[in-house]
Amino acid sequence: MEVSSHLSTRTKRAKPAGKKAAPKETPKAEKPKVFKPTGRIPAAVVSARHGFSMVERRGKGFSRKELSEVGLPQHLALEWHVPVDLRRKSIIEANVSAIRKWYAQPKKAEEAASPRQPQAGPRKRTTKKKET
Repeated sequence: MEVSSHLSTRTKRAKPAGKKAAPKETPKAEKPKVFKPTGRIPAAVVSARHGFSMVERRGKGFSRKELSEVGLPQHLALEWHVPVDLRRKSIIEANVSAIRKWYAQPKKAEEAASPRQPQAGPRKRTTKKKET
């Protein structure tokens, strides 16, 4: 007995035909383009206990709270290869000011510049007419 693809595999009976819903066309809002800031990504620092005093040393990355305080979304930070330490929950003001300074830089020269004027195309050579 041959079973066709439109038959149910459990009951070997034809499935009732259902109405197919028409695809809804909803206008999608265009996301504003966010450009990666230029320049070197700053290094994160953490406070570490060293004997009886606290010493600042280089950290593994910025905490999520530091990124959110600056306004840098975590998915963009990961996309731009900004070091993020997911275990750390503290906020260190030196890290916040460093990432804010880097993130506030001019994003691209294209954004800041005025719209380009169309340039003249390449000049075409004219052929010399032979005098006869």
